Amino acid sequence: MDLDKTIISFLEEKIINYEITILPHSYPQNNEKGFLTFQAGYRYNSVTMESLVGTIWDEDLYVICSNYYSDPFVFNIQEKDKGYPIYYCEHGGGKWNFRKVFDSIETFKEFIMALPKYDIEEEDVNYNELLAFLNNYHLKNDFIVECIEEVKESIRFENEEL
Repeated sequence: MDLDKTIISFLEEKIINYEITILPHSYPQNNEKGFLTFQAGYRYNSVTMESLVGTIWDEDLYVICSNYYSDPFVFNIQEKDKGYPIYYCEHGGGKWNFRKVFDSIETFKEFIMALPKYDIEEEDVNYNELLAFLNNYHLKNDFIVECIEEVKESIRFENEEL
């Protein structure tokens, strides 16, 4: 499988992992082998190597990254002309019910890159700053609302510790 330059561009970014656990946390290596290996558990069973395509996984879906919980963000290989919209689904429900969360891989990348950045090993995350960013972000959908709710929960937890 040859990776499209749009996909490669997304994978080449040095995207920082944030303290919002439903946002991307893990990415495939930026090469064909790394990309295909990253599909384990989604497109195929990593233990038996049995393909899951056509049974529980759609043939045209590929995982571009996953969050802290291994919930996948995917694109449909047939939607290149649409800029590869990004879909998301929580795993563990017995069935994949993906919903579109970004209109293109570029808008997804722009969102991730625009988030306030923290070196969590050297500084505390400013959840109020994150919340302000999310509340003012021009796109509002169920996924962004989930991010907002997670940040609000982190603020509540942080305040309880004080």
